[in-house]
Amino acid sequence: DIISKRKCYISFDECHKIKNPSSAITKWAMRAWKETVMRRGCTGTPMSQNVMDLFPQLKLGGGLNGQNQFVFRNRYAEMGGYKGKQVQGVKEDMLPDLHRLMDRHAFRATKADWLDLPPQTWHAPIKVSMPPKVLKHYTDMKREFVVQLTNPGVVITTEMVISQMQKLQQISSGFIIDNDSKAHMIAAPLAIPKYEALFDLMSTLEGSSKLIIFAYYKTTIDLL
Repeated sequence: DIISKRKCYISFDECHKIKNPSSAITKWAMRAWKETVMRRGCTGTPMSQNVMDLFPQLKLGGGLNGQNQFVFRNRYAEMGGYKGKQVQGVKEDMLPDLHRLMDRHAFRATKADWLDLPPQTWHAPIKVSMPPKVLKHYTDMKREFVVQLTNPGVVITTEMVISQMQKLQQISSGFIIDNDSKAHMIAAPLAIPKYEALFDLMSTLEGSSKLIIFAYYKTTIDLL
């Protein structure tokens, strides 16, 4: 109703996600796009998987002159794989033509060019120490990839570096999560200096000031 009765501008954010030509959202987008007087599609990754990601964006932008997805695929996609039906890449001889098409219907907008942002400011990290009990568990996990809890008697091990880093982050927050996804407390939150530093920072906020706290685990949120 809005589009049919008024001159409208429409913008799709993360437009690379409109991929399946048969989906309801794509069909709606194509129909709505045609009825507007100004159109923009915004994305930071215009071609995240293969060249077919560009089809809906160029189609919405009016750059394909009635081509459907099959004509576009046959023109630009290098096919292969099982029965030759998988998109393997872009046809090398068609790259210049594809670049010209993109140049006519797309442009790059950077924050520096388009947004009036204040200069970024960087603050020195607040360095705190871990209490001895927590530091022992932290050191054991860092050196041996294992933590042994005495109360309750639980041994938590890991083999991969990425999971080791996750365990270290947990320990520094006063708990550790076992293989059954159960959190074990190592120390009370008020005994962890990082929480105390956070509360001190919060106490300095004035008026309508806001503070964003990044938490990786539900246990951390519960403790906060």
